[in-house]
Amino acid sequence: MLTIENGKENPIAKMLMQMLSIGAEMENNQRKIRQREGIQLPKIKGIYKGRINGARTSPSTMLDKYQNVSDLIDKSDLSVRRIAGITGHSVNTVRKIKQLKEI
Repeated sequence: MLTIENGKENPIAKMLMQMLSIGAEMENNQRKIRQREGIQLPKIKGIYKGRINGARTSPSTMLDKYQNVSDLIDKSDLSVRRIAGITGHSVNTVRKIKQLKEI
């Protein structure tokens, strides 16, 4: 939708865009409220506990766990997809290992 016609600003189009923007913002806020309520109720019932402490793996543990991927990254010029195919791990896992090695 054009808010500028013939070099002049179209006030009706601008107003309509502002109304749509406000509507989208209100809907986003409502979604966030519903999401918080949806999490709060299971927390009260004891069903939802969130992420368990220690669920994230440390970088050194990741490198030890995927030593074969790490070795191929170091010793070859193979692509990420090729290494994933050889090792049987996902492309994203290989990317994570490669990123950890670059740090």
